[in-house]
Amino acid sequence: MGCSGGRKADPVADKNQAAPPEKKQDPELPKTIHAGSGSSEQYSEGPKREKQWSVKWEEAQIDVTEQAKLGRMQKVSGELFADGKPKGTYSADSGFADKGKNLLVLKGKVRISSNDPKLKATLLCDEVRYDADEKLVRARGNVRVESEQGNLSTLSELWATPDLTSFGTPDMFKTK
Repeated sequence: MGCSGGRKADPVADKNQAAPPEKKQDPELPKTIHAGSGSSEQYSEGPKREKQWSVKWEEAQIDVTEQAKLGRMQKVSGELFADGKPKGTYSADSGFADKGKNLLVLKGKVRISSNDPKLKATLLCDEVRYDADEKLVRARGNVRVESEQGNLSTLSELWATPDLTSFGTPDMFKTK
């Protein structure tokens, strides 16, 4: 008795076999850059190209894709701008910048001081989200405001302009 050395081609069976699955294209993976100390600035879109914030850091990780530039930074400081002018200075343990959304998030021992010499106000909290398009600071967690005019303390959330000249609860601010 012998063994068959191979399979005979069956054209009908071969047509019914599933074609190999198409290779899916991988989604765009970010290019990650680890950096030591450095700085960056964010500018608005359009013809005016006004500065929206500046940031300095001691250590950073930057993820760059075609759609976005995201940065995670440690020990940050810088300035918040509105209408192209510096309105306040800040510092925090860490920060996250999404340049595509014009959003700066600060976390851990956040401190924002008004540049208005008449006001001399400082906002202290656990976390801030600065929306540069709306020119709005959203502070959360153990929020305090200290100024020569008086102090506010132990608020869970407070919204303010970057110069701290206007602030209140979220329902007091109209947003887009």
